[in-house]
Amino acid sequence: MYIQKKRWLIIGLIFIPAVLLSLYIWYISFTEDYTVVSSQSAAVTASISSDEIMDVQIEMDPDDFQNMLDTAMEEQYTSATVVINGERFENVGIRPKGNSTLTQIVNNPNTDRFSFKIKLDEYIDGQNYQGMTKIVLNNNMSDTTYLKEFMSYELMEYMDVPTPMHAFSNISVNGETWGLYLFVEPIEESFIERVYQTVEGNLYKPESKYGVPFDDPEGDAKVLSLVYQGEDVSLYEEITSSAVFKQTNTEDYNKLINFIRTMDTGENLESVMNVEEFARYFAVNTFLVNLDHYSGHMLHNYYLYENQGVFEILPWDYNLSFGTFEISAAEAINFPIDKPTTENLQERPLINSWLQNETYRTMYHTYLADIASYVESGQFEKRVLQMNERIAEYVKNDPTAFYTYEEYETGIEQLLIFAKDRTQSILAQLEGSQPSDQTGTLETTLDILALGDNGMGKFYENLNGLDSENVEFGNRGGEEKPPAFPGEAAPSIPSNKGERPAAPPTVNEAEVPSADRVSEQATDKADTSEIQIDENKAEDSIMPWPDEFEESEDLLWDDFSPGPFDGYSMEMLGSLIGGAVAIGLVVLVTIVLKRYQRKKYE
Repeated sequence: MYIQKKRWLIIGLIFIPAVLLSLYIWYISFTEDYTVVSSQSAAVTASISSDEIMDVQIEMDPDDFQNMLDTAMEEQYTSATVVINGERFENVGIRPKGNSTLTQIVNNPNTDRFSFKIKLDEYIDGQNYQGMTKIVLNNNMSDTTYLKEFMSYELMEYMDVPTPMHAFSNISVNGETWGLYLFVEPIEESFIERVYQTVEGNLYKPESKYGVPFDDPEGDAKVLSLVYQGEDVSLYEEITSSAVFKQTNTEDYNKLINFIRTMDTGENLESVMNVEEFARYFAVNTFLVNLDHYSGHMLHNYYLYENQGVFEILPWDYNLSFGTFEISAAEAINFPIDKPTTENLQERPLINSWLQNETYRTMYHTYLADIASYVESGQFEKRVLQMNERIAEYVKNDPTAFYTYEEYETGIEQLLIFAKDRTQSILAQLEGSQPSDQTGTLETTLDILALGDNGMGKFYENLNGLDSENVEFGNRGGEEKPPAFPGEAAPSIPSNKGERPAAPPTVNEAEVPSADRVSEQATDKADTSEIQIDENKAEDSIMPWPDEFEESEDLLWDDFSPGPFDGYSMEMLGSLIGGAVAIGLVVLVTIVLKRYQRKKYE
């Protein structure tokens, strides 16, 4: 009897703490702001300055490097050693990256200047640079100025839109200069931790490589345009399949459908949309006339982030901003602010839903006036000239550059002309002296082709026996195009950029209002509409971001090999672990005590 009591006492002393431990694990996993993070995640200390020129040295076997270039379409990582600003990383993964830019270079025998993605922890767990396990290096394709994407991100930052870090990077391969690239911080765990200090929610990156006609019954344009299709999740496969996080499930998809349905009604938008963040984002996008985007027919190059049913939009990929995608200079400068799309406004609910609301439209106009003030104050020009001084020598000595140095210098001049003339057009539209829902008539001297477009400048010379002036890829003005993919014909993309339209009627500059005047009027409208615009643009308006973000641009799942607990909640997992520990301890103690009891009787 004494032995039995002693046995149950010992069992109780072990079993009760084990149960309490399991309950504690369950409680923590249920109450804490917990998400599954990579075991390789490290403390985020990244502080890349956009003012610096980063030094990136790539060292790898020459045969491996050439093979990587030759098989670029496979986008497979190859081992290399990379030195970033003097910090050496052995055995990292590197691969070409991109979408249409990748296929264009693959099909052009005159250049191997691919964009690259470097994955520091591909072969060595935990390896990172200032907490970042990946680095994106963009090749500045279609940009004579090298600054279109850079300045686009600068404007997004100025308007307090969550923006990845960016800086120019001088790249060398095996000791030889390769070219001046743009480093862009990947939007993944380290970005989320650095900016939001939380990692939850869902992220989508809709993608349509070449766009499809909106009225094509077999196409996916209506879904990718986020037009409401009904309540059946299967009707939104083109969007749900773009979910970046593997744990996104049907419940999350229903939040997406609720977002789309609410946009369709136009009512209670703030319950599903951070309208202020959308207004900031589209104010910049409209100024930039960025049409390789949801605003154009391509329906890509942006992210939708959802947290607790509320959505935000995040910027990505701006090498064809500043009106350099498929429109003329006059159309770019006079692009309407209240119809900031080349398509029917009703076909773009992501814009139309809030733009039809007078309060939200006034907010958006106020942000456009802010950007106009930034340009009129000289800050835009000062920043462009400042960066020109920093990168000019690198551009002059860039051995793989798509354009000549003379084209670069001309491009810088035209970039400043774009900013000046676009600002005058926006102010005139806000004032009412120019139409805001259709293309206006302000005259411009802008040479938009000098900014760079879908082509690759000098690398189109003698391509397939054609002179560069007569070759078009997308919008260079010629008839023939290189194939989009090996063995396939390039898509037919409508264009009028190659045509130089007659200059529209001149508008007296005295009739164009100042940014200060328009800003005052917009503020008055905001007051009468009872808008509360945060002048400090507090971070409170920005939603927290999600986790498990791998291929931010390419949506590849190389690193998402399914684990044994995929699909289980952390609450359930904590309970299972705790319960298993408790049962295991009880069984173990029971066996030990039984053996002890037998020895006693023996």
